[in-house]
Amino acid sequence: MRAIERAGADVVRVEGTRQAVTDACIEAVESGAGWYASHAWNPAFFAGTATFAYELAHQRDWNVPDAVVLPLGHGTLFLGAYRGFEALRAAGWTDSVPRLLGVQAVGYDPIAREFESKRGGSGRDDVTSGEDTTNDVADGIRIRDPARGDQVRAAIEATGGDCIAVDAAATERELDALHERGFYTEPTCAVAPAGLREYRERGVLSGDEDVVVPLTGSGLKG
Repeated sequence: MRAIERAGADVVRVEGTRQAVTDACIEAVESGAGWYASHAWNPAFFAGTATFAYELAHQRDWNVPDAVVLPLGHGTLFLGAYRGFEALRAAGWTDSVPRLLGVQAVGYDPIAREFESKRGGSGRDDVTSGEDTTNDVADGIRIRDPARGDQVRAAIEATGGDCIAVDAAATERELDALHERGFYTEPTCAVAPAGLREYRERGVLSGDEDVVVPLTGSGLKG
């Protein structure tokens, strides 16, 4: 926020959650105060996040991994990855699209709960969301109503993927481990390696599968 202020912007503080901020922005737009430039609704934004897939494939000599485990809030990185990998396959540059495995924050996990229900509730109770707990450590994905939720669900189904939720304790453990190893990421990034651990424990991923976990958020944002 201080960086935004230094650039000359007028910052309006909104108390509460990300949803409260979203509601305040929409209310301001409806009152004629301006435009809501949220990346979650901007279709052009995915042209940028799709480059994650292009860069990953390029660095791997145009081979894609078996799976990619990604944080999932509104789904901007998740959908960008899906569109990018699909574009590469359609162009004939790669042979397949990885399974896309989403990781949400407990308490902000509508998609994870849906997939848990499809599995018959076959996940660990301390990881899957409950009404009495929330993962507020992963601030960047505290989204209870993803703007493009239907598209995210379709991408998961199309790639044979999945979605789970991790709690605050698991997120903090992985964040500490990342920092100890020199990866200075923001807290939200830590849900991805926490999710990787959980997917392996559930048997969704085997130990010999080729898996990529992106760490896209700088700790300077934290």
